[in-house]
Amino acid sequence: MKVVVGLDPGFAKTGYCVVRLGESLEQDLPIRMGVLKTTKSSHKLRLLAVDDNVRRTQEIAHSLLVLLAEFDVVAITAEAFSFMRNASAAAKVAMTWGVVAAVATVHQIPVMQATPSMIKHKFCHKAGGSKQDVQKAVTALYPHVDFGKLLAQVSQRDHEHPWDAVAATIVCLEDKSIQMLRRLQA
Repeated sequence: MKVVVGLDPGFAKTGYCVVRLGESLEQDLPIRMGVLKTTKSSHKLRLLAVDDNVRRTQEIAHSLLVLLAEFDVVAITAEAFSFMRNASAAAKVAMTWGVVAAVATVHQIPVMQATPSMIKHKFCHKAGGSKQDVQKAVTALYPHVDFGKLLAQVSQRDHEHPWDAVAATIVCLEDKSIQMLRRLQA
């Protein structure tokens, strides 16, 4: 059985989705969704921000080392670099991406990327699709999957992160590399 994990990388919250590959996209099965979180130190006055960033990066690395150990491919949203609001946000996203790349390398897992425009084109057939449009299209693609149950352990305000991860994963599942994985397991 081949399994793909999708990630929506963020410094405070990284959404993930686990998909078991079937013989085709319609037969793939999302089986787990969640959010990996880091927390700011409560000792901000005594702790340099850079030191807190290192600690949080280590939290991300530890969580991903455990999560990625069992997968064949990592699919990741590439939206983070397409619109950075400030240097601090860019640095934090870059640290998260670096951790994802390093952990995937340790586990010898290929990393595939899906941009927001690729995701919107796949699910909305237009550049201006909303996250809700994407969620409806994903739900329609997998009517047999109980996404509410998969998201039961995720707070409502954090749902967007695993949804972004599953959308990126589905886009990546149409890649030629994934098609080869499908043939290998058949």
